Amino acid sequence: MRLNFFRPLWSLSDHEVVDRTRRSIAQFEHARPWLVLLYCLILAAYVWVWTMIIQVLVGLGQQPNAPPWLLALVAGIPLGMMMGWMVHGVSYGLFMILVGLRTERLLVKYYDALVAIAEKHTAATPDISCTGNRLLAP
Repeated sequence: MRLNFFRPLWSLSDHEVVDRTRRSIAQFEHARPWLVLLYCLILAAYVWVWTMIIQVLVGLGQQPNAPPWLLALVAGIPLGMMMGWMVHGVSYGLFMILVGLRTERLLVKYYDALVAIAEKHTAATPDISCTGNRLLAP
């Protein structure tokens, strides 16, 4: 059965939810090195831009260039806030890449353990009904 992405999560069976989670973990593992590279490049670009900005600000400190200091301050505050937010996003992204999807991994691990226990239980329990029902249907 092909899973539909737009099908509501609450209408899926447990097996379908875990299967969808397995695929998302596999996609994440495939993209992980590229995301680390992207975030490291963004961080390197951030350091380079700030060294250039500091060099420009040092040049503005000379006496003939003193009047633009107010304009530089007014323009620099939003720029600094945006750069700080970018650093926050990059550090959060790197953290999530290194430690990410823990809840989903635990869901898959515990579901597999539950299925193993249910299969062991059904194998050990004799079937006394005529229909051959099992505890966990695949």
